[in-house]
Amino acid sequence: MEVLQTLVTFIEGGSLHVAKTMRYEGGLWIVLSWSQQQADGLIMPTRIIRIDKLPRQEMAAGNHYGVDFVLNDPLPKGLFDRQIPIPRELEGKFDIVEQPDIKIRPSGSH
Repeated sequence: MEVLQTLVTFIEGGSLHVAKTMRYEGGLWIVLSWSQQQADGLIMPTRIIRIDKLPRQEMAAGNHYGVDFVLNDPLPKGLFDRQIPIPRELEGKFDIVEQPDIKIRPSGSH
């Protein structure tokens, strides 16, 4: 599976985050959190959010951030916290899949 990178800005504090991004079920999704590495060496996203329906820019190869996409609008940091459920006020505002059936072999940090 091709793994891309998306630059995300958080609403809270404006900090930047580079999120792994992949194509899944006809869409483009960023991985919000990952499972622990399994015995077979694979990892699985625990939460993904669809971004091909969100305003974004495709970046030229070799750009300063080393990313494929930049989201135009900041995201709430609460979406990325795998320890808690999606905050109630964010439910329905984003296409989110919990524990999708995706397994990849990690190549460096995730």
